[in-house]
Amino acid sequence: MRSQLGALALTVGLLGASAAPAAAHPAQANAQVDVGAAVGDAGTAAALTRVLPGSIPRTSPLPAVAQLESSTRAFEGGVGFSTVSVDTGAELPFERAIAKAGPSGTALNARAAVPGGVVQTAPPSNPQPSRGTLKHQESPLDLLIRAERQTGQAHARWSTDHGPCVGRVVKATTSTGSIRLGTAIATLPDIPFSELDRRGRMPNGSLATLGQLLGDSKPLVEVPGTLTTTSTVDVSGKEVRATSKVQTDRLEVLGMTATVRHAPVLTAHGTGKPDKDRVVNDTPIVDFKRGNRTLFRLDRTRETRDVRIGVITRGRTTMPVVDGYARHPSGKEIRLSGADRRKVTELFALRLSVGGLTTQSTAVDKPFHGTQITASARLLDVQLLPTKTLTDALKGRYDLPSTLAHYTIGEQVVRAAAPPSGPRCGAPGAGEVTVAAPPEALAPSSADIIPTRVLLWGGAGLVLLGAYLLAVARPRKRRE
Repeated sequence: MRSQLGALALTVGLLGASAAPAAAHPAQANAQVDVGAAVGDAGTAAALTRVLPGSIPRTSPLPAVAQLESSTRAFEGGVGFSTVSVDTGAELPFERAIAKAGPSGTALNARAAVPGGVVQTAPPSNPQPSRGTLKHQESPLDLLIRAERQTGQAHARWSTDHGPCVGRVVKATTSTGSIRLGTAIATLPDIPFSELDRRGRMPNGSLATLGQLLGDSKPLVEVPGTLTTTSTVDVSGKEVRATSKVQTDRLEVLGMTATVRHAPVLTAHGTGKPDKDRVVNDTPIVDFKRGNRTLFRLDRTRETRDVRIGVITRGRTTMPVVDGYARHPSGKEIRLSGADRRKVTELFALRLSVGGLTTQSTAVDKPFHGTQITASARLLDVQLLPTKTLTDALKGRYDLPSTLAHYTIGEQVVRAAAPPSGPRCGAPGAGEVTVAAPPEALAPSSADIIPTRVLLWGGAGLVLLGAYLLAVARPRKRRE
């Protein structure tokens, strides 16, 4: 199922890339020049969040997040996007190679993904990449994800004599400073724990802040340092290679320190021959610690772990218990004994997972007959899920969604396609166009002014990274 959804993500994103009418730009390619045959796409996001439709109660601590909802489609938004595309069948010449670094955006509003981005297109080829600061525009998304100090660069190349066969055709990179995700749970009512009508002493604070576990200085997930995303497409006479990379050293997840021992790299190799097309994925290795104590490791042998969060009705603390750890009133963190652990009532499960590789190989007939290989993966996926105990305690007053919060660090999607004979490099003159240069708005120096076609493509890059949730999310009834 996940492989089908990953393929859908690519399909929806790429459809957006060809949504604008050609009449918007008079420049056309010379139809008599063989520009070659190759298609490749890669998209990487530093961080994404997803919200199911109708899941924000009126008593939410973040009511403005409801502005992001649709009645039928899930919301998806994120920061730190690097997206690249090579398409020899593109209708307009300067769209054969596109590289873009974008600060933030949403899948429900393509335009939100574009302002402040750095873009290059080819042909004509660009000798040097464009670089710049990614300008952030305030939106309700900031209540879910906050990112600082974003920069990006984009480089698109093309050969007059060999078309896309220049080695690295496109490359986009974003570098993001600290990222904070989830200072409160928008889908939970902002009510005290005492309203759960459970026996014993309940934690202080709101249910939506997990009993003061969350706050402005205590997000659910945090990247305290730099996170870099890189997307590239390389073309040779043998294959199309689309690659997505995520690099960061450390994450903080609800009081746990996660050290990234091995950063993920996802690559699709498209040869046009199904038996030779392949995906190579370096699954991340992430170690989780609390203080000096090693808790667990996530890698290809164990990709998922549930961390239980609950309350202890009798004991030395009224703070919520996270995986057997609680905070003493003095502020010191304590590890509960086996006897105390048996007194914990579990209310939430924090599901952590890495890798999640999905692949799919299919036949294509546009812009040529051939095969394509697609894949998706991620560095770390974090979902906050309600237990039956919590759902039952709120039944009749609040309908909880199946997922209370969903954040992803390092989302990756790649695709590579070629005809059966392999990528075709193009005849001499493949880089020549009927105009001296693309429209002024596409010049490398004007990254902030992007025409309709690329604007739609920028939004498509977001959908490319998360359309699967939009396809399967079910609307849920909103309660007071």
